[in-house]
Amino acid sequence: MVWSGTGIRMKVLPPAVTVFFLVFLNTAVGVREVDRGLIDAVRLMGGRRRDIVVKVVLPASMTGLLTGLKVAVPYSLIGAVIGELVASNRGLGYLISDAAANFDTAGVFATLVVLSVIATVLNLIVSLIDRRANRWKPLEGRK
Repeated sequence: MVWSGTGIRMKVLPPAVTVFFLVFLNTAVGVREVDRGLIDAVRLMGGRRRDIVVKVVLPASMTGLLTGLKVAVPYSLIGAVIGELVASNRGLGYLISDAAANFDTAGVFATLVVLSVIATVLNLIVSLIDRRANRWKPLEGRK
């Protein structure tokens, strides 16, 4: 709070930091797990560094990136709500805090339902992107 103040930065900074590290680490693991044989095959066929990155590394590391996004969505929402709980005069975190201070149980639960719907929609969007980005991969269990 000392670094970012009480404005919009307080709402954006905690989720951004959380999302960055979760997505970065999962993407790094995805890049490390790229099949070395595919890279060697592209080099053997005369592929340049750019070809290796665009045609092998990026598609193969999408699983790590999207896994990081799936994990980061709930954490980003939690970070934003906590930022609003701590220092804000609007937003869902503020609504939870205000409703709890007024002993408005229905208001607290309504806000939690809205947060759940937002999390579900964001997870569905990431799942759709995952299906679209990884449609070239064979389904597990099929032979």
